Amino acid sequence: MSDLVKNENTSIEYLNVILADTFVLYTKTLNCHWNVVGTLFYQLHKFFEEQYQALQEDIDTIAERIRALQAKAPATLQSFLALTTLEEIPNNLSDGDMVRALLKDREAVTKYVRDALEKIDENDRSTTNMLEDMLEKHEEQAWMLRSILEK
Repeated sequence: MSDLVKNENTSIEYLNVILADTFVLYTKTLNCHWNVVGTLFYQLHKFFEEQYQALQEDIDTIAERIRALQAKAPATLQSFLALTTLEEIPNNLSDGDMVRALLKDREAVTKYVRDALEKIDENDRSTTNMLEDMLEKHEEQAWMLRSILEK
């Protein structure tokens, strides 16, 4: 197997998991958006909406990168659940527990993307550039979620 094919396979393997994690995080963020209650309802409802919209764009970007690497993007709920590193949440969490759950996931995705960036060959600049941009977004969103939790 040539180095180029091997590098693309590594990229695809990581991108499949990142796509699944992003889709699951998107779904969890929708859950929080739809089901949030409490004194911070309006602010969190809007905040979660901004987050899921950004995640929706990332989902498309990741899937299109997988296709550009000549692979099929996972595209079923079953495949996402098989690939994801994240866990589902119930839809009856308090607003604080919602924020904590999304923060935990943002941190997990951040860690996984960092690991991917260490393993993906630097010759795959398109993938590494995309992941570096996503890493920055996840870190910013984690900071915002952390800030909501501060007293």
